[in-house]
Amino acid sequence: MMKILRFEPNSGIAGDMALGALVDIGADLDFIRSQVAAVVGREVELTESMAMCQAISATNIVVSLTPDAAPPLRHWSDIRKLIEDAELVAEVRDCSL
Repeated sequence: MMKILRFEPNSGIAGDMALGALVDIGADLDFIRSQVAAVVGREVELTESMAMCQAISATNIVVSLTPDAAPPLRHWSDIRKLIEDAELVAEVRDCSL
């Protein structure tokens, strides 16, 4: 059975907030980490914690560089090559591009 999730971030949403919401509803953080690593290697860490605000709890995902990684300067052509060369499912690669 296919499940469909509809996102309507009318005022926008930060990537870490989107990841936290997806993990809250059951997305596998280890799988997400493996997909990120397939594109950029092990230079990015995703750390999970719980946040609480006025009795509402949520998953907080912190996206950070590993201690030995320098902030990259990448142009679209660099990003495109990273995605094209990544070991991703073809549909994911195509939608990403």
